[in-house]
Amino acid sequence: MTELYLAVALTFACAAIIGAGAGTLTRLLPPATAVVTLTVGAIVVSLSSLVALALLAVGALGRNASLAHVGHWSDSVLRTAYPVPMTLSHAALVAVSLLITYAIARAVRSIGALVLANRAGRRLGDGSGCVVVIESAVPDAYALPGSTGRVIVSTAMLATLAPGERRVLLAHERSHLAHRHHIYVQLADTAAAINPLLRPVVGAVRSGTERWADEDAAVEVGDRRLAATALARAGLARARVRRTFLAETAAVGAMHGADENVADRARALLQPPPRGRRLLVAGVLTLAALSLAISAESTSNVAARFDRAQDSCASHCSGW
Repeated sequence: MTELYLAVALTFACAAIIGAGAGTLTRLLPPATAVVTLTVGAIVVSLSSLVALALLAVGALGRNASLAHVGHWSDSVLRTAYPVPMTLSHAALVAVSLLITYAIARAVRSIGALVLANRAGRRLGDGSGCVVVIESAVPDAYALPGSTGRVIVSTAMLATLAPGERRVLLAHERSHLAHRHHIYVQLADTAAAINPLLRPVVGAVRSGTERWADEDAAVEVGDRRLAATALARAGLARARVRRTFLAETAAVGAMHGADENVADRARALLQPPPRGRRLLVAGVLTLAALSLAISAESTSNVAARFDRAQDSCASHCSGW
């Protein structure tokens, strides 16, 4: 079963490479390209590595006499055709069970947060994407995601910014809603729950969505320096005041656009927009495709071994 061990190693290696390079990709690629590429790559690689790990776990199930009787395959033949140590198979089975449970729990939490966001949005009035101003001494602004998406901004934040800077702030938050950035973050988080080696991708995708919104805001106002100034001023305003949020908005995981790596983001806005780098994108997608091909081939090989065990049972187990 050397090929199966190799499949597990290679799929996890692909995940490690993408995780290690996630931050660099976010800095070098256009933000929208980086976010989409990393999210797609992380999802594909995480599922591929889970399949490869599950194939190791199959050994513990396949050689169980009771399951073999139900499935009509010869467990004795499978022991020869599938010589994975039972200790390793059991360990893989436990790992797969824990990872799937954790990933489902994260996904359920994300869905629950989105439901809360929709409820909160409905209470704030009609019209998706509208701006809601709240009376607060705390300078804050964020996008409340969901089908009833809202841009929430405090009176203190509006007072802090000049009129042109307010345009930047609102354009940034509307970009979060228009491109559904929270979904990319949630997908990356689920992928990392399946394969912890992808955990750096979550931070990179979150940072990338902020940069994506920054670039959209700069395009809308037509002034990158103004966008950088607005970002820096909003960030400083938040730094001076301890952030306090309504418990409801904290629960829904709203996209906060003014406090994620403010200095780096402001410097990026003072530079020309990043250019596309097809080789970097191709590299990530190649790793994803490689991991998918490896897991598919391994699945086919394992299925063939079970077929042989079933054929043997059909010939010698007719009395069952």
